[in-house]
Amino acid sequence: MRSSNQTIPKSTAVLSALAAKELLKLSGSALLNRILDEESPEVFFRRLSEEDFFWIVKRIGEADCLPLLRLASKDQWEYLLDLETWEKDRLNADRVLSWLSRLSDADPARFAAWLFSQGDALFSLLINRKTEVVIRDGEEEADLSGGYFTLDGRFYIRPIREEDREAVEGLLRTLASKDYHAYQALLYGLAALIPAEVEEELYRFRNGRLAEHGFLPYEEAVAVYAPLDPTVLRARSRRSFFLDGSAPPRKARLSLSLRSFMSERTSCLPTRFRMSAIPFSKTASAWNSPACATGSSLQALLPRLPMLTIWQPPTAGWRPI
Repeated sequence: MRSSNQTIPKSTAVLSALAAKELLKLSGSALLNRILDEESPEVFFRRLSEEDFFWIVKRIGEADCLPLLRLASKDQWEYLLDLETWEKDRLNADRVLSWLSRLSDADPARFAAWLFSQGDALFSLLINRKTEVVIRDGEEEADLSGGYFTLDGRFYIRPIREEDREAVEGLLRTLASKDYHAYQALLYGLAALIPAEVEEELYRFRNGRLAEHGFLPYEEAVAVYAPLDPTVLRARSRRSFFLDGSAPPRKARLSLSLRSFMSERTSCLPTRFRMSAIPFSKTASAWNSPACATGSSLQALLPRLPMLTIWQPPTAGWRPI
């Protein structure tokens, strides 16, 4: 294990993954110091995958992660929000407010640019749930004495819960200071907001992003716990099937251990082919041949594999050679 003052490699994605593995062995404060002591901490940190970024933030803790949020990319921000702000298919407004406040404190200018360009729907839904907004135009009179605040004399905002006032006002002040016209447009757009539709759209986009990381929506993921029909399991234990339900030729039904071994040993073959069945007793010596070791053409191996069966895509079916 490296000592805490050694430099972490940082040139490729593989090295970054190794670096993340080393980082996660450290405690919270040591982990944060190690990252900040890098020669180019921002470059190093943004090379980490979104998954590594998430676990590093969780290791350090929400209260102490502002320096890391300042270093992170916008994609890493979005991944963090996707995991931290949803409960099944419902947006948790308290968590959204908490994390948006942290992002705003970490890098106000970049946060405002991201929110106006990509996070406007999320923020609009948050403001809709957390506040009441009154637009005062011209000389129109309105009763605005019940806890409302305003930044410009036009938009009056009252948090529904008093404990949210500081966070809500801080976010609005940051947005107004960075781009007042965009801030106005955002608040004017609240009048046309349909919360259920916006939340559904946000949920769909969130599922699409997480699917790229291997996460299924909750409703699909829980299907792994669905009961199975014992008769189907018994049938599958006796035969092997393709995804379309068809059965392979009889001589292709090998034991799992032999199939795994053959698959591993045929890695030198062209990727469009998949090894299906080989009589091991007749062809074992072929796998240690120079032709296989150097990854030569399939034709060079055929004389050594007299009973080779190759599976092509389902549209082509099985073809014995």
